[in-house]
Amino acid sequence: MPKSTITVEFSPEQYERLMKLAYCGNWLINSHRDNPLKQYEEIEQLILRNAKDAGLTKYLDPDEADGEIFTNRAFEEETDIQRFIEEYDDETFWQELIDRLARRDVIAEYGLPRIEKMGWRERAEKEHPFIQQYEEELSEHGLDHLHLDHGANTKHEDMPFSEPSVEILTQQQILEKRQEIEQELGTLLKETGSEFSLEDIKEVIFNEAGTDDLTRIIAIFDSGQGAAELENIMDTVNDAWNYFPHKVLGGLAPAEKLRAHRQHGKG
Repeated sequence: MPKSTITVEFSPEQYERLMKLAYCGNWLINSHRDNPLKQYEEIEQLILRNAKDAGLTKYLDPDEADGEIFTNRAFEEETDIQRFIEEYDDETFWQELIDRLARRDVIAEYGLPRIEKMGWRERAEKEHPFIQQYEEELSEHGLDHLHLDHGANTKHEDMPFSEPSVEILTQQQILEKRQEIEQELGTLLKETGSEFSLEDIKEVIFNEAGTDDLTRIIAIFDSGQGAAELENIMDTVNDAWNYFPHKVLGGLAPAEKLRAHRQHGKG
């Protein structure tokens, strides 16, 4: 029995967005692999092979290599594809740095066997003070105070990290990100049937008063979900913490504080 096929109609503008999605998706999945997953490269190739029908040959390299089609420099320079990737790189760099440093310190403080026995709520509560510490440090000083420690005889200042070459989000991009998070939180509030509102969450973040505030917000959505759902909730709440205003930061979000710091230079 022949396999069924699916036909979808796109306008030229929509097909250009589809090319961007395929490019970003394949880049996210395969750019870090020594042996790329062929099934995703094949999907991108399929989309590129049909780009000429959408009048998008200006974004294709005319020279094929081993039967493969590639996007050209115009695709990278004339569209916003590189901006999307740089925004992703910037966001994930800082957040992953904070999360991994915090997890390292939590393990050092409590020990891995004890942590593995904790429930997600207790782990979040233990981790939050470390996350907050690194958020404040990186917002204020960037990477200036981070150093490699090569032993007791090596001074920290001898091995500074270099500042990464990344793009800081504009204020407009931060506001757009904040709107996305608000929509995600609104959806979660409806899905979990919470009696709290988006404004309640904003108020807790703005008036943060202790190390249990993040845990309080996560508890708003606790309705007995599985681990995957709870992880998604924790990620969204963590994003809210980074992009919503804090009174202790003068009404700025950590992302805005970091942007201001990077714009005006280190003290």
